[in-house]
Amino acid sequence: MSDSLTKRLERFYARQRFGIKPGLDRISALLKRLGNPERALTCIHVAGTNGKGSVCAMLAGVIQKAGLSTGLYTSPHLVRFNERIRLNGEDIPDGELDPLAVEVERAAFSVETDTGDSPTFFEVSTALAFAYFADKKPDLVILETGMGGRLDATNVVQPAVSVITGISLEHAQYLGSTIAEIAREKAGIIKPCKPVVCGRLPPEAMVVVEAMAAALHARVYRAGEWVSVSRTGKTVLPLKVRLETGNAAYGTVTCPLTGLHQIENLQVVLTTLECLQEQGILNLDSTTLRRGLEIVRWRGRMEMLAQNPVLMVDGAHNPEAAGALVKTLHAIFGRQPVGLVMGMCQDKDARSFADTIRSCVGAVWLVPISTERSTDPESLRDRVGVFPGPVAIGPLMESLEAARQWALKNQAPVVVAGSLFLVGEVINAWDHGCIPWGRKTR
Repeated sequence: MSDSLTKRLERFYARQRFGIKPGLDRISALLKRLGNPERALTCIHVAGTNGKGSVCAMLAGVIQKAGLSTGLYTSPHLVRFNERIRLNGEDIPDGELDPLAVEVERAAFSVETDTGDSPTFFEVSTALAFAYFADKKPDLVILETGMGGRLDATNVVQPAVSVITGISLEHAQYLGSTIAEIAREKAGIIKPCKPVVCGRLPPEAMVVVEAMAAALHARVYRAGEWVSVSRTGKTVLPLKVRLETGNAAYGTVTCPLTGLHQIENLQVVLTTLECLQEQGILNLDSTTLRRGLEIVRWRGRMEMLAQNPVLMVDGAHNPEAAGALVKTLHAIFGRQPVGLVMGMCQDKDARSFADTIRSCVGAVWLVPISTERSTDPESLRDRVGVFPGPVAIGPLMESLEAARQWALKNQAPVVVAGSLFLVGEVINAWDHGCIPWGRKTR
């Protein structure tokens, strides 16, 4: 990466000081100065408390194998900014990112001068993605919301399909303190006369979503009812399932991502793909589905980095995701206690997260995260309460080594969880050979 691009991205990151500012005025003003690139795109818009990244990744893989050029916009990135913006599975190259960043930064300064309101980091990132995709003209773009939906910067498109993967309590200060309130925010991505696909939602959320969809004459597809799924074996690694809908039997596929919760995500993916097929946007068959899933890579989500001892990283950072992690750990390792290397951001419900995962943990290492939002480990210890085993505090690398020694002694796995920022740090160090461990899985 050139010095000029590095400095420009540093200025982008500096916009995080403006915080989270829900609303569409700034992104609309920014996109207007860029010629409204979002209007040229055919999109799938994906919201949800958990699962939306996995759903986006699987959709991108299958759509690409269906012969369509595919854009993918997700957040946050784990290691490099470029990960957020992908075309046909490849990150945006530095050489194309640099001139677009110049253009977007110029537009952001114009917005600030004219309105006195500064676009946020996520808003300039989103505008850059729209500009890149408008230039490359992919057949479909998959957009993951940043937070919520109604007032999220991505909610300036008219998607072919809207998707809501799941809803649980999170970001209460922005989205509301009840499931119904959060559902209203997520359902804000529903557009008139366009289908909406829903994963498994709490009943009070489903009522809200269906009412808002009815008002907009948007058909609701419940993925759990649309797709029949059955496991074909007892193993989780790999997880094999048989998929069938009222339209077709797809046979047995291998889920590309780890975790029993991915079964529900697969239902959402297949329902969305059939909605696209009904609109004549793509052709889907069992071979395309199977081959598309085979190319999916989605790092940091129950990703097994090593064996002997096991080192797994997972971006779970709320109670619902912690519950999915616990179920998967039990399915893989039985009741074997795990070592947990944990760091969390200040705005997360650390106590509920810890309460969910506490029963399967044998030892804990609390670490800081390289972000201004990091919870100090001493404070985190007060927030999480008592664990069954020892709780240590220390720097990340020292904690990982201590966890490795504990795992060797106890023949137990180690899991890094609590924040995608933390997972990104570990993956970056791992990829650069900075973490001495056992046998790699790849």
